[in-house]
Amino acid sequence: MEDVKINNKRSIRHCILFLFDQGMKANGAVKKITYTYGDVLKLNKCHRWFKELKNGNRNLKDAARKGRPTKLDDDILN
Repeated sequence: MEDVKINNKRSIRHCILFLFDQGMKANGAVKKITYTYGDVLKLNKCHRWFKELKNGNRNLKDAARKGRPTKLDDDILN
């Protein structure tokens, strides 16, 4: 089967959610996603998402985190 390219993290997360809801284990989900889309998901990342889903967190967006601001505010520097 020819690999279908997918570059969007949220699209992969939707696939993980679908396979989780189907009762699949993380190992099986990685195999199925890798077979379909190529090497876009590592097992440890899938395990982390399955843990979140088992705990009831079905939010597929990236969590806010501290880090470098995306925009520099010149007024703050003066």
